[in-house]
Amino acid sequence: GRAQCAGPTWWGRLGEMVAPFLIYFSAFIFIPIAGLASSLLVGLIAIAVAAGFSLLAFEGLKAVLRLALGDFLPQEQSPQEQAWQRAERDRKALTVVEDIEEEIRRAAEAQREALRPKTPAEARSRLEEADAALRAARAALAAAEEDAKARSGGWNEVCEAREAAERAEVWAAEAASDAELLSLPQGSVPQLG
Repeated sequence: GRAQCAGPTWWGRLGEMVAPFLIYFSAFIFIPIAGLASSLLVGLIAIAVAAGFSLLAFEGLKAVLRLALGDFLPQEQSPQEQAWQRAERDRKALTVVEDIEEEIRRAAEAQREALRPKTPAEARSRLEEADAALRAARAALAAAEEDAKARSGGWNEVCEAREAAERAEVWAAEAASDAELLSLPQGSVPQLG
């Protein structure tokens, strides 16, 4: 005949014991987890809705304030208006700079005019002083260059001597111009440098 089943195995008995345990304790494990997840979801939705209403309320408040205090609040400007205002400020700044440069030029001219010799004798004296200064500056430049070449250094002194020679040349040219303006006789104006 047929073989008789020996009865449930230990696996079967374990399954029969664990199943009621899982069913009973699922109420203590899965239901709180589901509740916590749904609470978090509801909280996030509430925060998002509150943020949206806050943004709308802020925009509404801005609109009301703009209507009520329109002239007192700064107006938002388009990029074209901002560019135009920037260009206008730059144009005004350039005008101020040009005015300052013109004022400096006029002051320098007035100072130059005040220092210009008034008599031919004064012009001759200044021309001789300028010529002597120019010769001395050129000699100092030549000496500084020779010294720098010999030492393989000291080029700062050469630069300073070169600048002094350039200043002396400008002074001599101004003195010669002043002498010509006072119409000194040709033979009486010494040759420069």
